[in-house]
Amino acid sequence: MARRIGTVVGLLVAAIVGFAVGRGAPNPSVERISAEEMKVQVGRALETPSLHARLARLVDLTRRFDADNVAGAGEALAERVSSTDTNDLRLILGAWSDLDPRAAFESVMDWPLESKRVVGAGVVAYEWSLRGGALEVREFVRSIPAYATRSAAARGLVQGWALSKDLDGLTDFVANEEQIGVREQLTEILVNSLLASGGVEPVMEWADSIPPDVENGYKHTAFKKALRQVANRDPEAGARWYARHSSEPYAVRSIPVIAGEWAEHDPPSALAWLLQQPEGRERDVALSRWITRFTVTDYRAALDWMEKADLRGPLAVLPARFVGALLPDHPAEAERWSERIDDPVLRSQALREVERARRMLGPSATRPPPADSNGGRGGAGAPMSGGAEAVDAGEATGSGAASTSGAVSEERAS
Repeated sequence: MARRIGTVVGLLVAAIVGFAVGRGAPNPSVERISAEEMKVQVGRALETPSLHARLARLVDLTRRFDADNVAGAGEALAERVSSTDTNDLRLILGAWSDLDPRAAFESVMDWPLESKRVVGAGVVAYEWSLRGGALEVREFVRSIPAYATRSAAARGLVQGWALSKDLDGLTDFVANEEQIGVREQLTEILVNSLLASGGVEPVMEWADSIPPDVENGYKHTAFKKALRQVANRDPEAGARWYARHSSEPYAVRSIPVIAGEWAEHDPPSALAWLLQQPEGRERDVALSRWITRFTVTDYRAALDWMEKADLRGPLAVLPARFVGALLPDHPAEAERWSERIDDPVLRSQALREVERARRMLGPSATRPPPADSNGGRGGAGAPMSGGAEAVDAGEATGSGAASTSGAVSEERAS
């Protein structure tokens, strides 16, 4: 099954690449197809049961699209769109958008199923904006009444716009999105597109170019989303960038972002940097983020580090946070570490979290073996099956009380 899926994906990629090459170098010896004939041929291709044969035929036909016959392909697609495979739909719409994106967009808006309109609007918006039509696409997006379709078109617009290198107006479009969730998602798409096309420098330059007083507190959103990706790609660059902005209001709660991303690459270096940051709530949250990401990335290395570490001073908060990082996958280890929490309230809370995890996991969640004669513990626990982000309820509620797991991820809240 895995091999078959890999083959399908490979075929699709090859198809799209082949289409792009073919469109750039048309073959004058190939007989031109009329709009009527194109409609017939595309219809037959879409009804071909074999995935390989269907893709091969569609690639050949899209290479023969021109300004006169592409409308026929659009008609064939519209008549069968309810049953058309998403990959076929994307291939046809991508080629159509290269020739007449306005007609493609208008056709998509007339499709009967919203699920297909969502896909189609995103494809056309991306292709059109990528080719320099972002301002026109923006007006189309604003005119779409259905939320899901408009959001998909906005995502395609932002991705294509960011890759087009013509960024005038892009930041304003994203910053002025009224829905907070959509605004944050569009920001992530923008940042990821800049990162993919140019690395961390364009991302930092873009975030630095945003005025601090922009509407909706957007400077904070942009800086935080950008910092997360910069720190993930180059943690030291992210730390240096943050240092230049650390006194600014939009840079608050950035230390946990860097600590978490850096922990995936080099936990000791991340901790060394973290312990140089000012004492306080933000650093404690960052330590929680650090041990969580360390544990999720390399459970046994994190366990070994915790066993050997001097957990005093600023690291005294780690046992409670480590319990949250171990749950729900490692309840036996979590129980052992719960017993090492000095604060009786936090210890009791940790043990309740362990019991909750055991009930969730069922009979497979066994009790831990007894400590050996040297005070050490038995086995290191079951192999990690996935891991959950440690959660800081204190950060979510503003209570300041440390939590072992909680219910709202501070990472999402930031």
